[in-house]
Amino acid sequence: MLISHEARRYLGAGLVGLRHIFNPARVVLGGGVIEGRPGLVDTTDSVVRASAIPAYTDGLEIRRSEFERNAAVIGSASLALNRVSANG
Repeated sequence: MLISHEARRYLGAGLVGLRHIFNPARVVLGGGVIEGRPGLVDTTDSVVRASAIPAYTDGLEIRRSEFERNAAVIGSASLALNRVSANG
């Protein structure tokens, strides 16, 4: 399955919006789609840098998750551990 140019633009546009609103220093992309499309992170990074207000791209890091396909499981476990430790 190919990721269309239009889908890449939408992903990039969404990240531009997130950067402009929340100004994160790092955006980590993961999951099956990202893992299955090696060039998607680089393409998305290019779209963000071409579309964002230039001052908002300074210091921005867009990278692939190190957790690969396990990101959802690790995130869920982390959330559960944080809730358990906060309650007691």
